[in-house]
Amino acid sequence: MRKEYYTIQPLYKIEFVQPLSNIRKYYKTIIELEAIRFLNSLHEEILLAQNKYEKQYIVHVTLTKALSQKLTETAQVISERSYSTSQYDFSNPKLTSDKDIGNESYILHYLKFQLIRLYLEVQDSFPEFSKESMLSIDEIYYKYFNEQAPKESNIVQSENTLIAKQVLKIESEEKTVFNPIKGDFKSSKKGVNSYSQLVKNPSRFAFVEEKLFEKGLIKDYTLSIHTEKNI
Repeated sequence: MRKEYYTIQPLYKIEFVQPLSNIRKYYKTIIELEAIRFLNSLHEEILLAQNKYEKQYIVHVTLTKALSQKLTETAQVISERSYSTSQYDFSNPKLTSDKDIGNESYILHYLKFQLIRLYLEVQDSFPEFSKESMLSIDEIYYKYFNEQAPKESNIVQSENTLIAKQVLKIESEEKTVFNPIKGDFKSSKKGVNSYSQLVKNPSRFAFVEEKLFEKGLIKDYTLSIHTEKNI
């Protein structure tokens, strides 16, 4: 599976029982990667929104539709199948001996905690664009799972360090467009070779220049052929 990295600093993280079976490891990783993709996509969508009304709409739909629906569905499955933390936590003396039930309960509870975290992330990251009342973690537990939040929360504040390999930069200025010039800037001086004499394939050379510019190896037209210079 493809690794995902945060493009923003998350506000919260999950502290959860370590997965000790392959199926737990697999689904825990899948859920974690999807949570990262979800947040990255949302922040990018907000960044690209044209105005505050569009941003308000995005946050509103995310909280009241996307996340609310997933929280409700997860709560329903956990309730219908009577899953509890005692079924997967090895430190609990009432741990079930049925490994399948233990694995299922582990996966559903991890999903539950991630969805609660995502709700908190969205409302706390964009309070200025939220039309809904801010919910505390206790209120989220009560609203969607009809239970009290655990005394030792699985959702804690994340350290103020970037997990991403690269931070998403918000550029206010317009992106520079690189346009290679396939020729001389001015008339050639006597004894100086022209562009056509120096470059056999202008299109291929221009392509190389564009790639160097995209990679940040040149900031402007520094590699273009000047009549005073050789390649």
